[in-house]
Amino acid sequence: MKNKPQILIIDDEKKLLDNFEGILNTKGYLTYTALTGGEALELAEKHPIDLVFLDYHLPDMTGTAVLERLWGKNPLLPVIMISERATVEKAVKATRAGVLDFLEKDKLTAKSILNITEKYLSDRFSRAEKANLSETYFQTYGMIGISGAIRRIYDMIDKVAPTNASVLLLGESGTGKELVASAIHRQSPRKAQPFIKINCASIPHDLIESELFGHEKGSFTHAYSQQKGKFALAHNGTILLDEIGDMDITTQSKVLRVLQNGEITPVGSEKNFCVNVRVIAATNQNLKEKIKTKTFRKDLLYRLNVVTFDLPPLRERKEDIPLLANHFLQHYCEQYNRPLKRFTSRAREILLSLDWTDNNVRELEHVIEKIVILLDDKQVDLAALQKVFDLQTLEAQIPPELTLREAREWFEKDFIKNRLVANNWNVAATATSMGIERTNLHRKMNQYGIQRPIKANTP
Repeated sequence: MKNKPQILIIDDEKKLLDNFEGILNTKGYLTYTALTGGEALELAEKHPIDLVFLDYHLPDMTGTAVLERLWGKNPLLPVIMISERATVEKAVKATRAGVLDFLEKDKLTAKSILNITEKYLSDRFSRAEKANLSETYFQTYGMIGISGAIRRIYDMIDKVAPTNASVLLLGESGTGKELVASAIHRQSPRKAQPFIKINCASIPHDLIESELFGHEKGSFTHAYSQQKGKFALAHNGTILLDEIGDMDITTQSKVLRVLQNGEITPVGSEKNFCVNVRVIAATNQNLKEKIKTKTFRKDLLYRLNVVTFDLPPLRERKEDIPLLANHFLQHYCEQYNRPLKRFTSRAREILLSLDWTDNNVRELEHVIEKIVILLDDKQVDLAALQKVFDLQTLEAQIPPELTLREAREWFEKDFIKNRLVANNWNVAATATSMGIERTNLHRKMNQYGIQRPIKANTP
């Protein structure tokens, strides 16, 4: 049967292996069993394993050693640890290592084995489906994400790209304005022509006209030769005017002329030249406020915003954070030739709990890059996050005057809300990810006064 889940059970007791195999096979799972760590690693090399039950003690190596080898090959592989004598110390070590659960052998029943298998396989395949969908979008748009907020951007790109309409990209720093501009160009009829980018904020005002429109030899000091401007270089293609809110008024009037007549005049020249260029502008500033202060032209804004994109900040698309984090983690491990790393569930929760208001996706990317460079551990846990940037953990944010009971309730409310945001306020998916009944989650939401945002449209 195609796509049958494949489960690896590793334990030094043949009776336990036979028991697991019989229970799981009755539900259609494909199982492999191993009495030693060595056997298990050989099986994992030959088969695409979806879930692992791993004994804490094995005759040839420790369970944690097997764990490291398995995750060296597949950092996202879900693992459940089992042990004959479960202790708090063992459980803490296992969960810190990143295992999904820690179970005592003598408490295992057919029902509990099937329940836990279904729970973690469901989460595994859900994450795999999201990753596959995200990869498809990445190949098409060059961006990571499957949230409703980012899918609306994909839809707009599909509608706008085939036209020649001018586009204005609005959004906070680090929200991906340049990526959207690039995607529009790649899907447009101009895709085989140049895509020219210029950051208006990084060029001195006395040089920006020359950069945009070119100049003649001797037209100003150090103009030792004739030079084409960005608009001429972008002829028949697309130009991105990034940080256009920082462009001075004089230059704005000349950009307006290009949009109106398709003409440019190089600095020091008396001749006009026609260019065929699609203009995409981007800014994180409020251009309407700049019009009020007479630092931006109203007629230029009118020409630029034929179609306007409002790019969502990362805090409004938290469902995408795990996908983005895993993408950056894999990318920088490969770039810096480091062993693949994986996030513990606690680390993922912390990443989801943050608002990323400083620099959005770019800030998240920089944090992940630091982790890869500075940390040798294969597990990215809470301690690792605290080492690479100034992180206020959930525990640290709990008001100090609360009692123990109040602190627990504070944490539970914050935890539930973050999980709901991560699942785009889908209560059923959130309940599944938390391992509780949907009715129980509804009760908790009512208890803590947690309400869906009006714009959320989920079951």
